[in-house]
Amino acid sequence: MRFKARLYIRGNLQESVYEDTYAVTLAAKLFRALIAIIAIFDLNCWQGDAVNIFANSEINEVVYIKYLNRFLIKGKCLLLQRALYGLRQSPLLWYNNLTITLKKEGLKPVAEEPCLYHNN
Repeated sequence: MRFKARLYIRGNLQESVYEDTYAVTLAAKLFRALIAIIAIFDLNCWQGDAVNIFANSEINEVVYIKYLNRFLIKGKCLLLQRALYGLRQSPLLWYNNLTITLKKEGLKPVAEEPCLYHNN
């Protein structure tokens, strides 16, 4: 028999910080232009959907979360080791992780659009 528990983060209850906690997104105009170029030149295009992307990013600070009510252990809490959905800094952590991976693969960011990468 298997048991599962879902941990969740209430980012709205986190302390306010003045650091960047968001990841950049591609502008809609630029996306439409890229799709138009792909169509005009009959290029191949690949789209992927990342499942559980935030859970693969390591956290760069100490974050504790409470036990779920059903598993409450008085005087104890959990140390979070990976980002989870709802954590304010999760999108930025994932974006930084993705950037490192894309650079290792030889891609370079476009200066004017930080979430667009190119190669030769």
